[in-house]
Order: sequence, then structure tokens, then C-alpha cells
Amino acid sequence: MEDERGEGGLTTALESIFGTLAAPEATVNLTDFGIERLSPSSIEGFIKCPEQWRQERIAKAPRFSTGEQLFGSAFHRAAEHNYRQKIVSHEDLAEKEMRDLTGDSFNEVLEETKGESEIRWYDSEPGEVQAGVITAMVGLDGAPGYLQVLAPAVQPVAVERWLEVPTVLGVPLVGKLDVETETVIRDLKTGKKRKTQADLDSNIQATAYLYMRDAEQNPAQEFGWHVAVRTIKPSQQELSTSRTVGEFAAFERLLLVTANTIADYMGRYGPEGPWPGTSPLAWWCASSQCSFWASCAWRGGAK
Repeated sequence: MEDERGEGGLTTALESIFGTLAAPEATVNLTDFGIERLSPSSIEGFIKCPEQWRQERIAKAPRFSTGEQLFGSAFHRAAEHNYRQKIVSHEDLAEKEMRDLTGDSFNEVLEETKGESEIRWYDSEPGEVQAGVITAMVGLDGAPGYLQVLAPAVQPVAVERWLEVPTVLGVPLVGKLDVETETVIRDLKTGKKRKTQADLDSNIQATAYLYMRDAEQNPAQEFGWHVAVRTIKPSQQELSTSRTVGEFAAFERLLLVTANTIADYMGRYGPEGPWPGTSPLAWWCASSQCSFWASCAWRGGAK
């Protein structure tokens, strides 16, 4: 099928921001700047806000965590336990066992996070978040959870597999795939809102993981989201997407544009920065979303 968005479809937004700073034909070695690898989340983070990316990846500045993040981490951990044993057993864990496991997973994540970063709960309490994770996983008052609705159709062959492929940038492209079956990749998501097909079709992580599977000569037929929506009564979504050869070529251009722009900013502004920031109208440019918002030079917080 012909790629309707064209070879540069995925890089249009990035190139419109960075202009000619990063010609796709030019390459750099990112190890020259102390960068050891690139991941889909790193690429997306740089596109969203280069200054936040510099703070996290170059300056290694401390970040806070939120109750919402702990919710997602605990859900992932519990699902991972279930799917790991399912590789051999071909059966999901029983509801009671999964309920206990999910609660324990939250406690583990909470204790680990306490030792690493500040936790901001905002309008939630730890017990409420734990109860919400359990509800999302096993259901509540007759409303089924992820375990009953989406998990039964998944027969995993690999769980949380680390994948690494070489690039022309001097560093590998890396990622961890949540769940793989014989033919598809399933990525677990949680959130307060439902996601759309358009979200997935334009998702950088989806493109990257399909690209990486193709690069290891083990192509996946599709990439899909399993979404546990954080509501009073649980609900779930299953969305799937695929990519064309043209979209893979566009992703390679995106890698080059990102790497060359990082190199340009290193030379232009140095590792101490500040680097260019995002639009102040972006939803992620807020004190509840960015650990560096209060001191950001682009928000007037830096002295």
C-alpha cells in the first residue's frame, strides 16, 4: 500500500520547528556528546520540549513522580507477572490471585519510588490509587477489568523484552516491548481518558517498535494498545495499527533530524543550556507535568 503521507510525513512537524538546522542527509555520532542510546520516549521527549529533555538526559536533574505514574507502573508490573507465567501455563491467573498481586505490585512500586523521587499525589491518596489499580485489573461490582476483557485473547511468547538495533548515529535505538505474541506487539496503557485511533496511528513509539522488529528480521503484523481507562467502573480499549515501508523511511529521517538537532544545540547552547523550550500553550508545559517548570528560563522562573 502506498504511503499516503509521503516519505516525510512523520517529520513534517519536527522540521517545521527546527528548519534547516538538521538536514536529514547529515549524520553525527551521539557518543561525542555523552549520549549512549536513543529510545522512542527520548525522541518524543526531545520533540515536545528540548529544554526539558536537556534537564532530564544531559543535566540528570531530579524529577518528581505522580500518583498517575505510580498507577501505570503498578498496573504494568501486575500484568507482567501474569503474562510471564502465561507463556508456559497458557492461562491467566485467577481473579483472587491477581487482585492480591496487583495490590502488592502497587506497594512495591510505591516503596521503590519513595527512595528515588518526590511523589506528588495531587487530588488522590495512595490508598485510592491502589484501589483504582486493582479495579482496573480485576473489575468492580460486576464490571469486568482488564484480566477478564483483554488478557484472555493474548498468548504471549515474550514479555518485557529488551530490544536494541544499531543506527548510523553511533548509538543504538533501544526499547522494551511490553507483550509479544507470535505476530503482534501489545503495549499496555493506562489513563483517565480514552485514546483515539489517530493517537495510535501517529504514535512514535508504535513506529519505532515496528521498525525495530523489522530491523531484527522478525517483522510484526501490527502494534496495538491495550488501554485500561481509569474510571470508577473499569473500561478498556483495544486499538491496533501498522506501518508502511515509506513510514519506516520517514522514521529514519526523524532519527537523523533529532540527532543532528541535539548536536546543533550542544554546540550552540552547550550542556548547561538553556535549550529552546516548548510552546507555553502546550498542555505538558505546566507545574503538574514538568519537574523543571518552576525554574524554567522560558517560563520566567530561572534567575
